[in-house]
Amino acid sequence: MARAAVAKSEPKGIINWADELAKEADVAAGMESTSGGGGWFSLRAGVLSLGDATMPNNEMAVVILDSMLENVFYDGAYNPDAISPPKCFAYGRDEATMAPHAVVFAAGQEENDKCATCQRNEWGSAERGKGKACANRRRLSLIAAGDLSGSKRFETYTTDHFETSPVALLKLPVTSVKLFANYVRQVTGVIRRPPFGVITLVKVVPDPKTQFKVICSLIDNVPDHLLPVIMRRREESRPLLEAPMPLTFDNDDEPAQPAPRGKVGAARAQRSKF
Repeated sequence: MARAAVAKSEPKGIINWADELAKEADVAAGMESTSGGGGWFSLRAGVLSLGDATMPNNEMAVVILDSMLENVFYDGAYNPDAISPPKCFAYGRDEATMAPHAVVFAAGQEENDKCATCQRNEWGSAERGKGKACANRRRLSLIAAGDLSGSKRFETYTTDHFETSPVALLKLPVTSVKLFANYVRQVTGVIRRPPFGVITLVKVVPDPKTQFKVICSLIDNVPDHLLPVIMRRREESRPLLEAPMPLTFDNDDEPAQPAPRGKVGAARAQRSKF
């Protein structure tokens, strides 16, 4: 008769990464359950670029270090030749408790004290169509994870890369938010890992209804030996991710971050690790 397997206890001081990642997966899944440093990526005209560098094949392999909900309201019609700052915005990790950022309150520009009850956040409040006047987006902090250009099997970058590579930020358009939420639920529910525990393929593809969309798909798990580095870089990325938007700037000046409705500027093709 086969002997029953004896459970082995974890040595003292050794982190059980499976349990830790499962806990973080629950946090990430919860953030998406009810919701529809290195610079900012641009999605202008459906081209994925960072500064002067365009991503080959409009895709990149990354670790999504962190993500936040973002609500942003612009007063007035969009003018691509005169980029304007938002009037009101909010960040959060729980849609139900989101409120305008402290800098918005300080400027007296809040549309309401809470996003959930704000008239700008209601369907049909947009100047055109049936959408919301306040755009519900996602902002992500990313770090490059490997090279997709070769024909061989995908190989993750070295530990040195993850230790030193700059973090870049990406703002998902409203029309891609549900796609990202579905991906998070898939990873957290099936693999039991949060987004920063896996390597993700981020790709921008044409879409007949919305011009383009951003889709995420799983490449592989982050190797366990890299998890301590990823956790540290995740913490380091939070001030970048949570930095407030500027409420004023001159049109002749470069905004601190690209306007969500498109960043003006040409991009030349070249390979980039951020």
